[in-house]
Amino acid sequence: MVTQPEPSHAPANPSLQPAPSNPHPDTITFTVNSRTLSMDEKAVNVPASALNPVSVRPVQRKINTSIGITIAQGAIFVSGIISAALLGSSITKEQNANVRGYYSGLAFVPIAPVCLSAFWALVALGISRGLRTPVHPAFYVAFDLLLWLTILGISICIVILLGSQDGYACSYNYRRYRPERGCRSVLIESWKMQMAANALAIFNGLAHFGIFVWGCRMVHKVNKMMKFEVTINLNGFNNGGVVAPAAPAVYA
Repeated sequence: MVTQPEPSHAPANPSLQPAPSNPHPDTITFTVNSRTLSMDEKAVNVPASALNPVSVRPVQRKINTSIGITIAQGAIFVSGIISAALLGSSITKEQNANVRGYYSGLAFVPIAPVCLSAFWALVALGISRGLRTPVHPAFYVAFDLLLWLTILGISICIVILLGSQDGYACSYNYRRYRPERGCRSVLIESWKMQMAANALAIFNGLAHFGIFVWGCRMVHKVNKMMKFEVTINLNGFNNGGVVAPAAPAVYA
């Protein structure tokens, strides 16, 4: 009597074995606060001797921009456009009238940072409100720091210079006094435009300073709550075994 072999349920080709549902059945993932070194509840199941992590990666924290920052950025954009238009009109008026004074040409100095300020506010608004994408607060700190330092430094100096304007504003040099009405009328109108433009620029600089301070506070808050996601290999510990000791991992 010939006995038939029992059928096997295993596939003929070992390479066709189905992949396990969990590619890492012997790992556990938990989070660690980098400042307090506190761990979440998943770390309770990790043996004390499991010192060799499979991976350690930071859990990035991002924030949604507050409505106050959005209003400030909108005000910066609008006032920046108005300020740039006033500066451009001042330059055009002096060039078309073909007059020059001691303070002619000052409108060229603040126009670049004012335009950059408006452009940066538009970019920030587009990212935070247009795309509705949470961003890291350091996104604001660097650019707003440079802008408020540049704008306040330049515009305050120009306002002081324009404020000292006197009857010699229409003179080509210090030896010649030219009180022509046409020259003085053009330069006074240009002076008013530049004063208004630089006043708006100073407002922009203060708004950038406020956003910079807010960004610094948010960066400190995010860093304080920074966490790392740590994956530990539990192979060799599940059954009470001990694996070869490894160098301790630093979670900070």
